[in-house]
Amino acid sequence: MKYCELLINELNLDSTGVMPCCTPISTEAPKYLSTKNGTINQNDIDLKRRKLEICEELNEKSNNFLCKQCIHLIDCENFQKEDLYTQKYNSIHIKSTSRDEGIESYSKKEILQKAYAEDMIDTENLTVRFREENDVSISEEVTELLSLFEEKGFKIIHFSTINTTYQPTIEKLLKEGKCTLNVSLDCGNSETYKKIKQIDKFNDCIENLKKYVEVAKQTEAITIHYMLIKGLNDNKEEIINFFKLMNEIGIKTVGVRINHEDLTAFYQKKLSSKTINNYKKLITFFCDEAKKYNMRLDNDSCREQNFLLNKKEGFFENIKNFFK
Repeated sequence: MKYCELLINELNLDSTGVMPCCTPISTEAPKYLSTKNGTINQNDIDLKRRKLEICEELNEKSNNFLCKQCIHLIDCENFQKEDLYTQKYNSIHIKSTSRDEGIESYSKKEILQKAYAEDMIDTENLTVRFREENDVSISEEVTELLSLFEEKGFKIIHFSTINTTYQPTIEKLLKEGKCTLNVSLDCGNSETYKKIKQIDKFNDCIENLKKYVEVAKQTEAITIHYMLIKGLNDNKEEIINFFKLMNEIGIKTVGVRINHEDLTAFYQKKLSSKTINNYKKLITFFCDEAKKYNMRLDNDSCREQNFLLNKKEGFFENIKNFFK
């Protein structure tokens, strides 16, 4: 019997629908409901029933590339379908639909209220993640959802953003120690930033970081990520500049990862050995630089980094063995 860890514990309110999965290699994973063919009928959604149906779909289709490569898909002889009913969601991922063109929107608040009404959310241990490919927009929708979580209760809220716009709401939650902030900077200078982000907002991002660090109750709550991108920032000089800048700002936590396109290519065995070896060397170098500056490595920022930090086996060798 196969089941998905995310299916039991997480609810993902994405721009394309409601699903138990937000991993980039499983974009066609089974969904609770989808907006692809028009608006969704929220009155008909039965989250508990769909959990069971998706579990069946995973067992039928898991031999395809659909979910086969995913680290959250587990073989478990002792798995009981009743667990899908009794286990409450302790993690909710939210992606705003306001910036997505051509996609029918839906009320995330109504979906969540239905989940609360059916006692499907663990309010004492709830982790909420707001994520955007660009800036997190503290829009009317996000403000409304934050009010709902404050009313019902939560453990921590995570914001993922490129941080070019200062957000008073994030400042308030950082002061109170109720949130963390993940910023994807990916470089150490403005020229590389413009090449990667296609916008000239490097200085804005840095100034906002300085303000957040100043007010944060815990500086470890702010994590700056470095996503390796072939031909743009995959060199030691850029990494050195990145750490010098982070040290000047007062950043205590950093993370490193491989861009989604190359990571997916690796899973599909389409990534060249030269590229693999270069990533290997750069991730090792990044970790050494973090140690030199006495910065904490965010093990949870990406699963692939954990394999390296745990030193169980070589970084890519471990992933290969895991997915055999």
